[in-house]
Amino acid sequence: MTEERWLPLGALALLGVMSTALAQLFFYKLIKNTSAIFASSTTYIIPIVAVMWGLLDGEVFHWVHAISIAGILTAVVLIRKE
Repeated sequence: MTEERWLPLGALALLGVMSTALAQLFFYKLIKNTSAIFASSTTYIIPIVAVMWGLLDGEVFHWVHAISIAGILTAVVLIRKE
């Protein structure tokens, strides 16, 4: 591996580790200050934000993606149904 490839790889690793660590800290703080149910609801927001970032980045949203999202949400509803 050439020397000029190490810097981006190191930056990527640092960003990945630091972002994950920060997200975990914020998540635990959220659980501490609210409830586990409220904190777990943030999990459902992550795919929405990911789709928005993809659209802003110019990625194409196909009908297959919409069907997949609907299938996942249907499964979540059925699992959580009492």
